[in-house]
Amino acid sequence: MGNFDFTGFQFGDWKSHDKKTGAVTVLRVSSGDRYNETLHPEVRDKVVEVPGMDGSYYFGSDYGSKQIDIDIAFDHLTEEQFRTIRKVFGSREIQKLIFDETPYKYYLAKIANPIELSFVCFDEPVKTIGTTRVEGGLRVVDREFTQDNNFYASTDALEVSFDMSVFITQLSEDGIYEFIYKSIDEETFGWFYYDELVDLSNYGISYTGEAQENDIITIELFTVLADITREDITPYVIDYNHIQRVYKGEGKINFICYFPFAKSNFKVLPDSAHEFYQGSEDWAFSSGIISQDLRDLYRIDIGDTITSVSVSPTGQGFNITDEEVFKNRVRHTGVFKFTFLEEGDEHNWYYTENSYPINLADFGITCISPVSNSTFNVQYTEAGLINVYNAGDLPTGFCLYLSQNSLNDGLKILYTPYIGADFITKMVINPITIKPYQYVVIDNPTGNPKTKGYYELINKKYILTNDTTVNLNKNYYEQLTDIGILIDSNIGLIQGVKEIKNSGDLYDSNSSIITSGTIYNEYIDSGVFFKLEQNQLYNDGAQIKLVNLHDQPIASGDIRIFYQYLYF
Repeated sequence: MGNFDFTGFQFGDWKSHDKKTGAVTVLRVSSGDRYNETLHPEVRDKVVEVPGMDGSYYFGSDYGSKQIDIDIAFDHLTEEQFRTIRKVFGSREIQKLIFDETPYKYYLAKIANPIELSFVCFDEPVKTIGTTRVEGGLRVVDREFTQDNNFYASTDALEVSFDMSVFITQLSEDGIYEFIYKSIDEETFGWFYYDELVDLSNYGISYTGEAQENDIITIELFTVLADITREDITPYVIDYNHIQRVYKGEGKINFICYFPFAKSNFKVLPDSAHEFYQGSEDWAFSSGIISQDLRDLYRIDIGDTITSVSVSPTGQGFNITDEEVFKNRVRHTGVFKFTFLEEGDEHNWYYTENSYPINLADFGITCISPVSNSTFNVQYTEAGLINVYNAGDLPTGFCLYLSQNSLNDGLKILYTPYIGADFITKMVINPITIKPYQYVVIDNPTGNPKTKGYYELINKKYILTNDTTVNLNKNYYEQLTDIGILIDSNIGLIQGVKEIKNSGDLYDSNSSIITSGTIYNEYIDSGVFFKLEQNQLYNDGAQIKLVNLHDQPIASGDIRIFYQYLYF
């Protein structure tokens, strides 16, 4: 676990502690010897009572708001910190609420009730950071380590190897470091540095042999040369002539989340999750969020092609005799490997990583006289696909952006909740005519207003002008039109888009999609707005297919999808 798991939290920009210095303002605590957590928001049943009938009609349920109550304690609050807490938790604004043990998600919360604190006060001298730099500070600029640093295991059953150049990038101070092999859960074991589960290879450590519980690998690191320089420092100043009041006590904070679910802080696990989020080994798996290696899970592939990537050994008579059979069998974009293996007196074909033999003809493939260990790699790119992955606990809505030039032939949106299942047509949209959203005055009109498409305002209507020369006594207007549409399944609207800032990604604070206020729902021919189902496995995913009304893949335009993971 991280140092502040179940004790640290953040509300808005305020943090209960400083992760770098370890300085603590307040801590979450348990009200007894156990922590308590409400797993789900309140449930609101929709029922109707009918006179003369026993019971009620039940029409389903909705989630209500979520209440989050935490107990806090503080040991050394100054007047300044006390005032800051009063200001922070006196806010009536909805802000992000993040707990240290689950940094991958945040709630949108506000204070539900006035906070009551119980405390006692003490007096102590005022301690501040001085303003005068003085001599006396020492700083290590560079150091070298001996080549014969000791490394050994607590048992002869393990033979240890050690790469010092890797080790000192992680732990570069003199000292003795111990790595202990102990249980992670009832069935698995791992190496721990203090209470942190670690990968020994990150420290340049490897070994042969079978580790047993409580085995220890020890590294002794010694400096033979250090380049030390003296620099001025700014020491703390303790003013014994002035006394400050400090508070020690406890209290309770009640948060209310009117949107009852948490949203994800990032789309994929950061490269530096372990470095910046302590205890990431604990929460990374439970978050469902997959790693950097699989970042590009949502993309559009244009063009429906099958390409032979490689054949080994060369000269083997591989051939795809039926492309439709192959497409229907593999069902998604990727590189697919077929291997012919000799197993005793038998030879079998295997497909990618499956462990059971297959019939090559079932994939529309033939091979003349294959030899053992021959392989056939096939790259297949299916057009109009968006691969999506919902790591959350709940189905989530999405925003699908399509630029103007991708809408000319209408749109069908098909969906499958996992790769390999049949696609279902979710929505059919007729060809869209992009709408204007604003007319703006042209400051310095020039040339031929008619051929340039200028407008005039006549009887409160904007009409294309017939002027062939500029009339300086008139105002001419330029028509601004949407650059595309945004299909928002969260609110059930197709909105016009006038601008995309940067990527438009929901996880990028510097990006946004700016809608114009125009609505295009009248172009819906059939279907419903839908949500992305949650994925249960790390290696599965859902797919959205985009085709026009002629069932041809959308082959032009800018197409993007945005969605967030939702958690209880």
